[in-house]
Parts: sequence; structure tokens; C-alpha cells
Amino acid sequence: VRQWQELFYGKRYLGTPLWNPDFVQIAAAYGIPGTKVKDRNSVAPAIAKAMAHEGPYLIEFIVEPEENVYPMVPPGAALAELMEHPETRATPASTSFTVSNV
Repeated sequence: VRQWQELFYGKRYLGTPLWNPDFVQIAAAYGIPGTKVKDRNSVAPAIAKAMAHEGPYLIEFIVEPEENVYPMVPPGAALAELMEHPETRATPASTSFTVSNV
């Protein structure tokens, strides 16, 4: 919603506070381990740890509040009209992991 307000509604931010609860603590309350990733260097180790864990595991990725998500579908548009990043076309990251617990 915040991204729509930025791109289509003149940056009139209303009803979109930029805060979240501590998702790792919430998961822990249900007996689910987790970790918080705050930088790119911590992504691969966190995913490897989650993949090595038997059972559910939460990874909370912290991103800048102003970071937009692409591709996205504009309001009132069809899925075929999705928007890619305005400066670069979205390219999936190539990351590989060995899955041993599946």
C-alpha cells in the first residue's frame, strides 16, 4: 500500500505506518526458531541454517522502508500489465542450496 501511495497517489501516506512487530519473537512464542537478516552478507547463512533445521524456521528480512517491491501490479490493472523496476528489469538472483531434509 505504501508503494502505491508513493507511485500513484502523490506520496500521500495515510494508514501505512512503517513499523512491524518482532516476527522472530512471535515465531519463538509458537516454538518456531528464527533469525533476523539485516544485510546481504547474512542472507546465505540464514537460508542455509533454515534449510538445515527440521521443521518450520522463520527468516525475517529487514529492508529499507522506502525500498519498493517489483514486479508489481498497478491499481486497476490486469496481471499482464505488471510493472518492473523503472531503472532496471528485474533479474532473479542466482543462489543455490543443497536441500537434504526434504
